[in-house]
Amino acid sequence: MNNIKYGYALDEHQNVISIHDVTQENRKEHTYHCIECGEELIPRLGTKRVLHFAHKCNTPNCTGETYLHKLAKRLIKEHFERSDSFMIKYFQNHKCFKHKTCPLYNIKCVSRNIEEFNLKEYYNTCQEEKQYENYTADILLTNSREPNKKPIFIEIHVKHKSTEEKINSGNRIIELTIKSEADIERFISSGIEESKYPEEEKEGYAQFYKFNTFSENTTKGWKCNLPKFFLYPSGKTFAQYINCYNAFEKKSDRNFEVCFYEKDGEGIELNTSIKYACTLAQKENSSLKFCPLCKYYSTEYPYICKCYKRFSTPKYPNAWDASECKYYRENSEEVRRIKSTIKEYDSFSGEIDGIRYKILT
Repeated sequence: MNNIKYGYALDEHQNVISIHDVTQENRKEHTYHCIECGEELIPRLGTKRVLHFAHKCNTPNCTGETYLHKLAKRLIKEHFERSDSFMIKYFQNHKCFKHKTCPLYNIKCVSRNIEEFNLKEYYNTCQEEKQYENYTADILLTNSREPNKKPIFIEIHVKHKSTEEKINSGNRIIELTIKSEADIERFISSGIEESKYPEEEKEGYAQFYKFNTFSENTTKGWKCNLPKFFLYPSGKTFAQYINCYNAFEKKSDRNFEVCFYEKDGEGIELNTSIKYACTLAQKENSSLKFCPLCKYYSTEYPYICKCYKRFSTPKYPNAWDASECKYYRENSEEVRRIKSTIKEYDSFSGEIDGIRYKILT
């Protein structure tokens, strides 16, 4: 006897029947046949083993591979025709819509998110083993109202993947990796979802070919916050993290602005950027004094004036307090070290201590 246990069979009307729809009362009212080989099946409804259909006679050529392939095509087609929704989920790469002109743009600016679409909104016909151009699809989705609309191939991968020729044909292909009936049931109940690791050919997931995997995020701003330093005509300074969307916009009421970005793919600490900004501002005007460049200013958190107890200076000074502080002494060694790291790309941009900067004009 063939030991393969099937959860589905064809009845005498060629309808697909689940073993869970067969009862002791109705089992004798129907005859059941194997979806793969066509031989008669017997429903096993005992309580000690998993419910299943078993071959009545020995069928050595019935391996189960063709069964899963045929079953998947049939159930997916029926699901498409009977349901109001046929959901697919695949990854799209979202980029800020300013990515073509933004000097900061790099791979970190791409967000990879799973997106969901209802194919019933775009297609209304579903056919098995249908040829399109030079290729035959396991399932072909088309739109009878829009005959020029490019179809979608749904390919069933039980043992053999789609050929490279078909994948490279330019047609949109969804390849479903199926190793069990449960995989088919998952596609129907939860939708067709792209695998996070397609190279693993993980069962119960899909691979998408020639689908649009790019979209632009049209909302202002992105997820990148940059340290920005401001120097006002009064001598006061201000620093904050600012969204990269408008990081390089210069304000007219400020004497000096500089923005910092990118250091080996790591975030830039705000207080560190203030020290670099002060150095750059001092490079523009050597008479400027800033607390972060004072030798009495702590170089580690908490950033305090080391003289606050002895001389009653502010414990947490603002950068501009140095301009009127009689105890200010420049940390010449550190300032020289920082200035020695400056690499200028042009008059307004370059690197300082490995961090890129842009002076706004």
